[in-house]
Amino acid sequence: MRIFIAIDIPSKVKDYLFKFQAKIKTPLAKVSWVAKSKLHLTLKFFGELNEIQLEELKEKLKKINFNSFDVSLDSIGVFPDDEFIKIIWLGLKPDDSLIKLQHLIDSETLEIVSSEQHFRSHLTLGRVKWIKNKPQYVKFLSDFSPKGIRFRIEKFCLYNSNLTKDGPNYERLEEYSLN
Repeated sequence: MRIFIAIDIPSKVKDYLFKFQAKIKTPLAKVSWVAKSKLHLTLKFFGELNEIQLEELKEKLKKINFNSFDVSLDSIGVFPDDEFIKIIWLGLKPDDSLIKLQHLIDSETLEIVSSEQHFRSHLTLGRVKWIKNKPQYVKFLSDFSPKGIRFRIEKFCLYNSNLTKDGPNYERLEEYSLN
């Protein structure tokens, strides 16, 4: 199974993000936008795990003790950089609690998958296929700001990602509440 841990986004925030995606659509670029129903914040991607690893992961995640917290949508950005744009994302602030939660998950699950991943708290909005004029597109994106949308993070979830010809389908396997 192709496993990852994510934070679900509240419906009202998904609605806002869907409208935000519409605002940043332009003929300057062809972007494959993340469907509203699939918007989430990935905390850790494990990749392929067998049943034994999955059960071990579930037990380790039950041990995580962390308080719920608030975040706000912050700024728009691109990965990996302005010269080679592949992903359009929105950052979250403050991200210190997200980073602490992600590091706690990393430390609890190190025995299952030892590869450490660089984490940056963000919501992927779309994957860029091509851009006509990169400097103009970067300038275009910089004119947009999602600031002011705040929400509470009260849980994280374990998902299986099934890849299909129409894109990934996410199956929630477990849910873990924060204090």
